Amino acid sequence: MVDAGLAGPERESSVTASSLVAAISIVAIVAVLALLSLNRAHYTTRTLTSGSSWATYDRNSVLKVLTLNIHAGLDALGNDRVDDIGQLISDFGPDLVGLQEVRRNDARTRRVLQDVTLSSHSGMIALFQPLVWLLGTTQGNAVLSRTYPEAENSLTLSGGRERRGILLVSVKLGDVEVDFINVHFGLSVSERSTQIRALVDLLEQRGNPAIVAGDFNVEPNSVELQPLAAIAREAWDAALVRHDSGMTFPASNPRVRIDQIWVYGPLEVLETGVIRSDVSDHLPVYASIRLQPLL
Repeated sequence: MVDAGLAGPERESSVTASSLVAAISIVAIVAVLALLSLNRAHYTTRTLTSGSSWATYDRNSVLKVLTLNIHAGLDALGNDRVDDIGQLISDFGPDLVGLQEVRRNDARTRRVLQDVTLSSHSGMIALFQPLVWLLGTTQGNAVLSRTYPEAENSLTLSGGRERRGILLVSVKLGDVEVDFINVHFGLSVSERSTQIRALVDLLEQRGNPAIVAGDFNVEPNSVELQPLAAIAREAWDAALVRHDSGMTFPASNPRVRIDQIWVYGPLEVLETGVIRSDVSDHLPVYASIRLQPLL
């Protein structure tokens, strides 16, 4: 019986073309899903460990705050340190954490959702703000909170090589709403200036006492940070007690103070410091902060 269909090279060419179309279709679907993901403002994960309950704060409570650029869950040598970062956070016992360069679906860290993993380690609520898609891997900012946020908000900011963002939660100290804002600013002076202006506008529009934490990619006394310095105080300068030098990068031999915590409004910084650790290429910065006592 004679095969009436395509034969030899023609059949192989047809199969190759069909495979190519299928591959292109899959890539297109993945790209669309990635773009849809980046259009999401943020994702919230509420993890409650067995036997625990969400924190509540009275007006005189002292908030323990931590910020760390986790370097995609890798240490300076490229080793997977997600679980070690989770242990560091759990051991410190913070109320609020700002994390930068958090990834989802990165093969180098077992493709875990790093924000969810860190939420599980600490028993805290996680909010993840997707900003950059890297061939199947999503990178962004995350906040961990010991209590249910009174409000959640996120803003995306234009950047040079990558999109940047501001991620906000607010908690109640008694009847006073306090904002916690996590930031990761750009690498150039021009983009940082625009991004810092957006932060200042947000602080002034909301009007709440606020804690701003993150990787500023510039030292506190820089020209582009002057609009923030005009209305807020950097924790290292404002603290009653300081530990270590305040330098945070690179972790092995820190020489610059680019990871910072700022306070806006009637807040006072009781203590601040740097945690010596090799879980990232940055060092974590912490502060103990409370509302100013009533007269």
